[in-house]
Amino acid sequence: MRSGIQVAPDTLLGVPVPPPKLMAALDDLAAGVSAQRLAAEVDRWQARYHDPAADLSHAAQLRPEQAIAYAVYRMPATYAATATALSALAAAIPNLAPATLLDLGSGAGAATWAAAETFASLQESIALERDPEMTAVARRLPPALDRVSGQLADLSAIKNSRPLIWPSPATA
Repeated sequence: MRSGIQVAPDTLLGVPVPPPKLMAALDDLAAGVSAQRLAAEVDRWQARYHDPAADLSHAAQLRPEQAIAYAVYRMPATYAATATALSALAAAIPNLAPATLLDLGSGAGAATWAAAETFASLQESIALERDPEMTAVARRLPPALDRVSGQLADLSAIKNSRPLIWPSPATA
């Protein structure tokens, strides 16, 4: 603490960091793929994402290595951004005590981890993901917290449908 800045153990320079259990699981995922392959996959999807001519409206299904690379590379930053936003929400609404999280486009589950760390009231997570390989990666990670029961749905079977999601009057 020579700088005079106090940093909480779950942050790095004030930015939330994923719990050690999640980071260890991401390390285990990365161990199954060479560092060069992970870097190549990250470079490939970043180039496509940043290409102004790319049509991202119909994202191709990921290959296993791509889903792992995405999770290993993006999940810590996604966790940090989500945890920051949820912490601000919790500070703005002190009595907020959600019991259930519905995560649409859940990827590997960063939002579930951030919500479970932010809200002690959280008991259930429902994660919906369209890509079966990303769903497979999420299934390889440990649950966010033992107190949070989770349901993970692979939406690839209905990817060509156009579901209508409508809030009931009781929740709107």
